[in-house]
Amino acid sequence: MKLVRRLSWTIATTALVAMGAVACGDDPATDNTASSSNQIPTGVAAQSASVENPTQLSGADICAVLSPEDVAPLTNGKVTDSPKPTDTQGLPGCKWAVQDGWGWLEIGVSKPTNESALISASKSNYQVGGGTAYEQFDEGLATCQAYVQVPGAPKGYGLRISLDAPMGQLDKTNLCESAIPQTEKVLKALGW
Repeated sequence: MKLVRRLSWTIATTALVAMGAVACGDDPATDNTASSSNQIPTGVAAQSASVENPTQLSGADICAVLSPEDVAPLTNGKVTDSPKPTDTQGLPGCKWAVQDGWGWLEIGVSKPTNESALISASKSNYQVGGGTAYEQFDEGLATCQAYVQVPGAPKGYGLRISLDAPMGQLDKTNLCESAIPQTEKVLKALGW
């Protein structure tokens, strides 16, 4: 069920980003960047090939940034599932369980092909780590996805954020914003 939701979201976001690129006058034939954007399992479309990792950190290193105590405010009850390193088209990230058997906080490095189209398609934004998070989507207020752009990140790179609300937990009105402390800690570890 969750996979179907994510695939549906990825398809919808990819179409939206493509429409934004056309509407903004970008010509993919003359674009020297990769042909699609860096996937957030949260829904921001992915590069079709590996891109240069702008950090020395691996997915396992990013997982080590947040302790169980750091993730605890986002969880429902004791979580025994371990963090899982991710590698999305060569870019590192990590998934931390927010409830055993359901949901994750996922944070990872991202390089969308058309950052401006992605940002213009956002439904809302909020401040985080000296920059701005652009919320892309929420699935009935049970999942949120955002792209975080900060001045210290290498040009064209940012963070992808996805957070599933644990059953019966968290104020779902500003779900993505509930992960600001965790996002800022990862940004600091990246040196961004």
